[in-house]
Amino acid sequence: MNDEGRCGLCNRGLEDVLHVLRDRLKARAVWSMLIKPWQLHTFNSLPPKEWFVANLQSNVDHCNILFVILCWRMWRRRNHILFDPEFVELEDMIVASKSYMDHVLAANARLDAIGMPVASRNS
Repeated sequence: MNDEGRCGLCNRGLEDVLHVLRDRLKARAVWSMLIKPWQLHTFNSLPPKEWFVANLQSNVDHCNILFVILCWRMWRRRNHILFDPEFVELEDMIVASKSYMDHVLAANARLDAIGMPVASRNS
């Protein structure tokens, strides 16, 4: 963030969490590859709290897990770019996030198979 509160990455818009995770051009590009075109307007126009809640509650094809991982990776990427001058992004954000999701699902399946409780956001 610069002195005027503008985004330190794109210098457009007020840098807040929603800008970094949804409204920045890079973030919109990521989401547009995953969200169906007819759902993008709603996805991009929800107020912040409703946006987070709706996406955290969506369990279609484990979308809530992918949502959390993508948000984490976008925030992590932002911090690396702003605070680590040697940072170079080598992997595609969506491919890497889906890989993380597969690991989470596999770990949950292994825990379930041996009768251990699986962590959930409702715990």
